[in-house]
Amino acid sequence: MSKQVIHTDRLMRPIAHFSHAVRIGNLLHIGATAGTDAARQLAGSTRGLADIQAQTGQMFDNIGTVLELSGATIDDVVRIKTYLADTRDLEKYRRGYAAWAVGREFSHTVVGSAGFPLPQALVEADLVAIIGEGKRKRGTGAGAELHSSVSIGDRHFCSVTAMPERGAPDDPAAQFRRAFDRLVSTLTAAQFQVRDVANVHVTLADIRDAPAFETCYRTVFAEPFPSGSIVVAQLVDANACMQIETVCHAGGGQLIGGELASAGVLFSPAMLAGDELYISGQCGTSEGKAADTNVETQTRQAWKRVSRLLAQCGMGNAHVLRTNNILTDWRYYAAFNAGYGANVIEPYPPRATVQGGLLPAGARVQVEGIAHRRGDAASVLTVPGPI
Repeated sequence: MSKQVIHTDRLMRPIAHFSHAVRIGNLLHIGATAGTDAARQLAGSTRGLADIQAQTGQMFDNIGTVLELSGATIDDVVRIKTYLADTRDLEKYRRGYAAWAVGREFSHTVVGSAGFPLPQALVEADLVAIIGEGKRKRGTGAGAELHSSVSIGDRHFCSVTAMPERGAPDDPAAQFRRAFDRLVSTLTAAQFQVRDVANVHVTLADIRDAPAFETCYRTVFAEPFPSGSIVVAQLVDANACMQIETVCHAGGGQLIGGELASAGVLFSPAMLAGDELYISGQCGTSEGKAADTNVETQTRQAWKRVSRLLAQCGMGNAHVLRTNNILTDWRYYAAFNAGYGANVIEPYPPRATVQGGLLPAGARVQVEGIAHRRGDAASVLTVPGPI
């Protein structure tokens, strides 16, 4: 099978190995989108001054272009995740988001990232859309990015932030318990169960809270655990200690790569839910061995693990729909791209690459992915030309 390539000159030419969007059937993934014009100029009225409002508006205009060229509309969007270089810009971002969403409800998450590959970029977002199916919302709380969920067909997308109770001590363990209680009640209201969760993405504000998180997590999830990853990054509320995002498929997923799982891990290596394979965050470090500090080597090793999981489902790297990538330092970007580019071919899958902390000792990069059995025949939206 071969992929269909949709070329456009209305969006910026990628600066690395990625395309803007990929569609397979009615499923659309849009990679991290910034507030630039087609010439890679960041939006803003004052030269040399980064403008969050202008960049947010341009970002959503670009997302609208991607949706249009992919045969979708804003009403098909079910999930949006936004990254802010400075979480103090949240209120300005919210105004731009409200003008774009116009009362629509999505599973909406906002987290911090200490900058982006494009210098002076302040905001990026990636999205998931399911085209042509009506959606129903449940469980949306105050602050759309603090608690929101959407059910559509046999899928459910949810985001919950662990927050302290008003007037209560700032106890991470208590925050985790309340967040998981809210997650379970949200799933129940949407007629899903914990065992339906195929993928979990956790953002911790403080790496020292990892043991308390693990204790609480194990009271909610049982083996085989969902696929997932943990990243340490700034949350938009300074008092919050965790944000958890989940993707459910009715009936749950099938464990893939169980023999690759290490003792004590919180996530399965991968979960196959229908035709979709959710691959947990893979780092280029080996348990019990000193980490190779070379970032290109770590990236290649992470991809080697991704490829092994794909192969167990009869897939290859060409079946990957999208990746989410974490770097612990932007100075590793060139080396990361060298290792990443060696494992993908044009048309490249869309991706998000942000900065955050990682739990494995010595890990400098993490690669998390979603693949599809028919991903090698997907439609890919990209801008032609050299990187």
